Amino acid sequence: SVVAPEFQTGPTAITGLTPAEFQGRFEFEIVPKTVRFGTPFRVRVFLRNEGTKDTKIDRLSVRVSRNGQSSNSDARIVKDDVKVGQRVMIAAIPGEESGKSLLISPGTSTWSIEVEATSKKGERMRSTLTLTQP
Repeated sequence: SVVAPEFQTGPTAITGLTPAEFQGRFEFEIVPKTVRFGTPFRVRVFLRNEGTKDTKIDRLSVRVSRNGQSSNSDARIVKDDVKVGQRVMIAAIPGEESGKSLLISPGTSTWSIEVEATSKKGERMRSTLTLTQP
């Protein structure tokens, strides 16, 4: 039986405005919840607004890295308005409408997704989801 990989979410870095307007963090959800090497999956990207101001997402970029090689990935903003106190799914990687999936091949030693969202005011929020070796 192939061991299921586990993932770790890094901190959310917020840059671009001083003082920062947005306070919150990225959260990631793996679908299906248990991923096995060689089986398809998707990552849902949520933004949790823990501050006192609403934010609107203008741009989203996603980079997938595997064993030191990286490439941009499909990501379309599905909801751009994140109100105070909300946890909103802003994207799925790859997009659910694309019919594609992510895959972690056996023999993968390093794997991560870096997500960066830019608000309409120019504030950037960035976080990483990383494979942790069993």
